[in-house]
Amino acid sequence: NNDVEALFNNHTGVFLSIDSLPNANALSVLAKVKEKLSALEKSLPPQLHQDVVYDASIFIEDSVFEVVRTIFEASLIVIVMIYAFLRSVHAVLIPVLAIPLSLIGVMIIMFVFGMSLNLLTLLAMMLAIGLVVDDAILIVEHTVHWRQKYPNASPIEMAKAALSSIAFPLIVMTLILAIAFLPLAFMSGLTGALFREFALTLAGAVCVSGCVALIVSPALCAYGLPQNTTLDVPWMNRLTERYLEILKNIFNHRPIVMGVILVLPLFLLGFYILLPTELAPKEDQGFALVSYRGPQTASLEYTKKYAQKIDKIFQTVPETQDRFFINGAGGFGVSSGLAGLIATPWSQRSRNMEAICADISHSTHDMPELEVYAFTPSPLPGPDGLDFQWVLYSPEDIKSLAEKADKLIAELSGTGYFAFLTTDTHINKLNQNIIFDGELAALNHVTQLQLGQNHILTLAEGRSSYYRHAGQQLDLVLRSRDRSFSEIMHQLPLMHTLNTVLTNDDFSSFYCNAVPNNIFQFNQMNSITIQGVLFPIATLGDVIAIAESHRDSLAEDGVFMDYTGPTRAYVQEHGKLVLVALAAMIIMYFLLLMLFETYVDPFLILMTIPLAICGALSAMNFMQIIVMLPGCKTYAISLNIYTELALLTLLGLITKHGILLVDVANHKRK
Repeated sequence: NNDVEALFNNHTGVFLSIDSLPNANALSVLAKVKEKLSALEKSLPPQLHQDVVYDASIFIEDSVFEVVRTIFEASLIVIVMIYAFLRSVHAVLIPVLAIPLSLIGVMIIMFVFGMSLNLLTLLAMMLAIGLVVDDAILIVEHTVHWRQKYPNASPIEMAKAALSSIAFPLIVMTLILAIAFLPLAFMSGLTGALFREFALTLAGAVCVSGCVALIVSPALCAYGLPQNTTLDVPWMNRLTERYLEILKNIFNHRPIVMGVILVLPLFLLGFYILLPTELAPKEDQGFALVSYRGPQTASLEYTKKYAQKIDKIFQTVPETQDRFFINGAGGFGVSSGLAGLIATPWSQRSRNMEAICADISHSTHDMPELEVYAFTPSPLPGPDGLDFQWVLYSPEDIKSLAEKADKLIAELSGTGYFAFLTTDTHINKLNQNIIFDGELAALNHVTQLQLGQNHILTLAEGRSSYYRHAGQQLDLVLRSRDRSFSEIMHQLPLMHTLNTVLTNDDFSSFYCNAVPNNIFQFNQMNSITIQGVLFPIATLGDVIAIAESHRDSLAEDGVFMDYTGPTRAYVQEHGKLVLVALAAMIIMYFLLLMLFETYVDPFLILMTIPLAICGALSAMNFMQIIVMLPGCKTYAISLNIYTELALLTLLGLITKHGILLVDVANHKRK
């Protein structure tokens, strides 16, 4: 293909892209590919070399390593905190043993259900570490309490007594916490595909933890705790006394407290609206892509020439390790191209890929020869492409639709949210129209079929004939020199039947006009997609709100709107986890209703959820204010599928604490 040229580190090459099937393990596929490449390297000629441009397994393995390391760090923190409060090595060992037992148990469940160890299942295990020790700590605390109350009783009897006093809330807490995540497993779309294994892993870990607490922990307490074990920690006693004083003061001002409890959830919606929203935060995958496009009439030589300017910019970026260019790619023929910058390992650089992309965009902003924009790939599977993709479609002609799209681009550019904006359709393609003089051709015994075939052979550079070489029949393909269309028309030879040489210029004329470079269809109508790259300060939620404000005015003009790519995925998935949380709360209420056999206790337990969520959202808004301070290097916090998942975890956790407090209060009341 003479219309595409690939370069790797300024050396001409041939690119091969390898994608794994949806049900294949990416790491296994890449390992086998590397084996094949090593074997292939030995058979290559001395002047030919092969190299891996981008290896996704590096990012995957590094991400998995980070999560595994976090699991060990979380385990260490949990152990230290347990010891700080229990001050007994024997008492610490019992809840600590619940961690590996629960994780091994959930791995068995994962194996039975055919799940794999991936980032999300490992994330579920990491979250489970903080949850699984709670039950074992309760067993230890109650066992020590009963031993202090009845010092002459046998350890086994005291373990049984402790278990009987705490078994009901333990079972309820385990069921409620598992139910908080189970609705995720039945979600459809991207959210369901991403978090199905996460939900099952976390719910499984909680259930296994409950079984360990009810079966293993009492036995360990009976035989592993010394008789003189005490949980009397002086500083903890002082902290408890101070807490009780604050609680007593709160009870003395019940009207104010009830007013705060009733008013505070009203701020929930406000805190939610104030936060920026997006599908998922940007991830540093170790490489960035740069798309560039010249004028519609640009040749491959033009694109190659000015792509070298981008290459020089790449070389000035200190984090550059490798770079590649594919001139002629990008979907717009020889006038466009796609480049990539492979960065040095994460440990060897201080900037992330988003900052590097911003640097590249700033350096290429004033390049008049090419339309350039840099972006990082989507961190999620599914639709790829630029951040914002807004589709306008209408039954009207494409030119009037393009005029409306240009007006909207001018308006969107003024918002300050976009680093780059364009459309997929431009009315700038030079169209050459040929008019045949059929009567004149007939007088010279030339048919229109001959004229048409001659144009096809020369202009399209297609197969013209065959020839034989070394006993093989080969295609004869014409290749024309670079020249203007008028020169081709004037010099294009046409053999007359009487062996006289004429040209097509003798029988035809031509004229030029501008036509759309592409005509796309959406819902069987002409469509134009406005697409752009957002500045770091903007989120998809911000720009979609602007787009939605034009829906009614566009409809009045007979133009409909929709979204595609990552924007469509955001619109479809945003808010799904809110529905999951509501479904989980309804299920939890009815389950608590059956277990407590009263309407009041479940209501009191679930009433703490909006207060906890409000506190979390207010903290996120506070972080947004901190990010705006000059010199702050903290990343901005947005509402995305991961933060919503954290809020869902908080929902289950706060309900778990509420169940325990209500159960203790009921026992004290009796």
